[in-house]
Amino acid sequence: MDFQNYFKVKVKEILGRLSGKKAIVFFEGFAPEQNQILLSGFDGLIQPSTVLEGKYLNIPAISLQENKRKTMQKILTADNHVLVGVYEQYTAIASSLQDLYSGEIVIVVNNLFQQFYPCAIAPETAKRLYQCFQKENPDIPDELKPYFDIYGDAEMVRETCLLSPVDRHTDEGITAVPFFDSYSPKFLTQRMLESNCTLSVSSTDFSAHIADILSGQAYTPTTYIVDSENCDACQRLACWVRLLDSLNLTYGIQLHSRFEQVSHTEDNKYLPLLQKYWGMDAKFRILQFYCDPHNSNETVSVSQGHIVSTVIAQSEKALNGNHDFNNIFITAPTGAGKSLLFQLPAIYLSEKFDAVTIVVTPLIALMDDQVKNLEAHHVFGATYLNSDITYEERQSRIEKIRDGKISIVYIAPEMLVANSIESLIGERPIGLFVVDEAHIVTSWGKDFRADYWYLGDFLNGLRQAPAKGSMGPHKKALLFPILCLTATAVYGGSEDVVNETIESLNLDNPLLFLGSVRRSNISFDINHIDRNEFTGGIDEFKTKKAAERINSFVKKGERTLVYCPYIKQVENISVELESDAAIRNRVAVFHGKLNKDAKKISQERFRSGDCTAMVCTKAFGMGIDIKDIQNVYHYAPSGNLADYVQEIGRAARKPEIKGHAIVDFLNSDLRYTRILYGLSGLKQYQLKEMLRKLYDIYSTRRHRYLLISPDTFSYLFEAENIENKVKCGLLLIAKDLVGKYGFPVIVVRPKSMMTKNYVNVPPATEQPFIEKYGAYAKKLQDKTRRIVPSPKGSNIPPTIVTNSGKIYEIDMARLWEDNFSDLTFMNFKYQFFAGTLFQFDNGEHLSARIRVTIHYNQDFQTVLKKFTDFLKALSEIFRAYKQKRTEFTIADFKADLGKIMDLKTKQYGFPELLLNLFVKDVTENITLNNVGGKYRFIASHKATSGNGLVYRVLSYNYITMAENFGQLLNQCAPNDGITFESFFPAKQNESHRRLIDLLSMLELLKLASYEIKGGESLEIFIRINDPLKVRQLAHGNYSNALLTDLHKRHESAQKVMMRFFEGNFSDDERWDIIENYFLGREDIVDHLLSAGLKKE
Repeated sequence: MDFQNYFKVKVKEILGRLSGKKAIVFFEGFAPEQNQILLSGFDGLIQPSTVLEGKYLNIPAISLQENKRKTMQKILTADNHVLVGVYEQYTAIASSLQDLYSGEIVIVVNNLFQQFYPCAIAPETAKRLYQCFQKENPDIPDELKPYFDIYGDAEMVRETCLLSPVDRHTDEGITAVPFFDSYSPKFLTQRMLESNCTLSVSSTDFSAHIADILSGQAYTPTTYIVDSENCDACQRLACWVRLLDSLNLTYGIQLHSRFEQVSHTEDNKYLPLLQKYWGMDAKFRILQFYCDPHNSNETVSVSQGHIVSTVIAQSEKALNGNHDFNNIFITAPTGAGKSLLFQLPAIYLSEKFDAVTIVVTPLIALMDDQVKNLEAHHVFGATYLNSDITYEERQSRIEKIRDGKISIVYIAPEMLVANSIESLIGERPIGLFVVDEAHIVTSWGKDFRADYWYLGDFLNGLRQAPAKGSMGPHKKALLFPILCLTATAVYGGSEDVVNETIESLNLDNPLLFLGSVRRSNISFDINHIDRNEFTGGIDEFKTKKAAERINSFVKKGERTLVYCPYIKQVENISVELESDAAIRNRVAVFHGKLNKDAKKISQERFRSGDCTAMVCTKAFGMGIDIKDIQNVYHYAPSGNLADYVQEIGRAARKPEIKGHAIVDFLNSDLRYTRILYGLSGLKQYQLKEMLRKLYDIYSTRRHRYLLISPDTFSYLFEAENIENKVKCGLLLIAKDLVGKYGFPVIVVRPKSMMTKNYVNVPPATEQPFIEKYGAYAKKLQDKTRRIVPSPKGSNIPPTIVTNSGKIYEIDMARLWEDNFSDLTFMNFKYQFFAGTLFQFDNGEHLSARIRVTIHYNQDFQTVLKKFTDFLKALSEIFRAYKQKRTEFTIADFKADLGKIMDLKTKQYGFPELLLNLFVKDVTENITLNNVGGKYRFIASHKATSGNGLVYRVLSYNYITMAENFGQLLNQCAPNDGITFESFFPAKQNESHRRLIDLLSMLELLKLASYEIKGGESLEIFIRINDPLKVRQLAHGNYSNALLTDLHKRHESAQKVMMRFFEGNFSDDERWDIIENYFLGREDIVDHLLSAGLKKE
């Protein structure tokens, strides 16, 4: 039986089960040949010729209002029998169908596919649709617009296009049923087949392979390679081979094991290459890896040389055009020599194949060190690309890469994903792609970087070939293995980093080398302190205790790292040490707010031994290779157990040194993990509000393709690090919605640099500005005219505020590349906003502007009255707190707010968001004279009970709050209908902060919606594939499942940490706990932790 006949029989079986019922069956995700059978061979919803062009679906015809009316008429007048349609028809009429149809609706899905399905429309139309999905600001032709209501994304695999339909049934409570029968994945066993055709089930090629066969192409006997631990891949293959058996077609199955049997035959194959560059005395180290971590803790000795041979073998397969290669994931302890595992293969691949090795790393500050270390071994073909080099220097390095003079390229992720690969390496092949510090890819670690989340899609794109003539992100498909490296990553269990990273990066059939985490030369000194043992504040006690420890370490000459959760603790300890100059001079400090030169000096002093101790935040340590550190002291742990082990692992890298992990532990110490812990700091109400805001912007612009400044969400997040917080929030939403609906409801991509900004050009400078920079500037209409009232009782007339010149929109990227290529982008950006970038003979400076747009929801005078009345009532609440001289909680504030407004009409989290507008940043020192701006008059700190924060009003500035913000709002009266638009100075000062606070309050009170363009933050590209769903979610009960899971995992991680530090364990017992934790054996960890508590 051929497939088309098999399909007809299956359809009849499905319809037969519904015989006698009033029902419609919609079939989702089938090829044109099957759709033709469905629409022509059964009782369809409309004449086949109306919705088909040949065998392809005519989407504009399906979406035509008249045809939708005819379809509904057929449905509503049908007797009790079964009608048949395709999912595209369901999408077009879904809203009407739910309201008017009383029969059963059945969705039958092609379960051979996930997210992307066979293309049901004409191939040329599909290619054009794919091109639109790839661009960031396409001019969508009118004839393509109906397709965007039906499809949410497209994927090209060579000449095969796959489409992702918009999901309309999930929110209606309809569960899709699978079309194809399936074996249990347990059925899959090794099955030999004499065939040269092999295919990985995890690859996009597998989907294209099935789609081609469903479309009528001849089947070639194939051996399917499946990762036996990838449940989704095994399920898909079990379904596919059940179909092949039904059609009497032959196939093979190769079950891939992630943990290979180690053979030592090629351990020294590349020793001559090592000795050529690292010296004749160089040898490969022996490392310990787990043999079968699912079943035992047994380890096996593996030479670095064996891993180097394995990496090179996979690269050679790919470079020779063989698809049967493996990606590799390696975890090995800090100091195990992981860099050599890709550096030596990179040298070999460059010499033999002229291939490039790309190394993605977050460690911009250490890229230069890596390159210099290679040069010290006479390897001169390495360089790095990041924002710290000038455009001129970057282009020079890229030219050397393209010419073959450089073959090892260290690059920051944000720079990589924002460029085409051809622009970086030309036509050269990629021999190896390395993801260093791969644990950062996982979405819940405290080191999470939003830009790493895009790597999976970027790499997937490189491996897919677009159709000929398409405008895809690359010219040809590239074959290369991916090598992931990290020091510490949990394998299995609820805190699984390894498998989450494998999934995120789309690693097909990876080989795993899981390094042993036991460090027998590191002991634990966990000193339990009861709160009753000292008087005074906890921070004061901890600071003095840390200073005492440092004093002792320095006097004994013991090299020590001291980790602090916050910058203020680093600074406080430094101040505490100042009483003894001899000790203080032997101590360096390092944190994220130090300038680049200060960081380099501190780092070099500690590396060289000029100082004995380094007091730092987690900003110091990753990638640092110092072998003689004896102590790692924690002011307080600030992550999960994996983070803690990674940090203490920086001690005793020389096996002969004894290392010590030391902490003076109070139960309250773990409060920092709650405050600092990555994405789990986000709240559900923030994500839901981000969705609502997105829909507001879409409604205003009426365009699916958006470039949005992070400052547009400033009312939801504190100003510090807002860019990363907004990226993380948007990514969580995007990823959650793909999981929920099976297609990307929104697509999010960060930009690597600014696209547009605004500048005020004074009249005397306008002509020379146009002559020199006119090609990069566009004059805009400026409606800025703000009236600042005179002080009460004065005779001075009101002040009229306008811009002193004309406003120009600047193309930042082109301006930098063509005119300021001798500056780094960071320096270019700094000078632009400082007003020193443009130099003219008359000495005038051009000042940067931000574009602020406010859309009022009501008549302006009504908004003004409601706003000032609310602030007057709010100031009375603050007055009562100040007069009582007592601290208050968020529950107190919420109760008091409830007396002046109906909180039911506000979004969940409104009290927290409102109060945070007046709270000083808790990570900084607060004094009565320094509260971070006039209207940051509230301080917060952790409650002594450990549950939540308590607040205190510091000053009387709330008295003028209503008057001052009311005056500022008056300056923002509409100048175009109900909309206000103006260009404000971009300078970050008190006036700027007050403007942001005003906009935030208007948004929170639902009196207006605002948008900011320009400024120092990089814009984020967003494509809204399904505006209807975004609106429904924003105004419904949306809850982000990923964030819920993150919070649960974080809670669990905190409990493990508390029990680990509270328990009474020997060093061996602690390493037993750590080892089983890293192998995902949560039941064993729970048992071991419980045993330690019983000893107490």
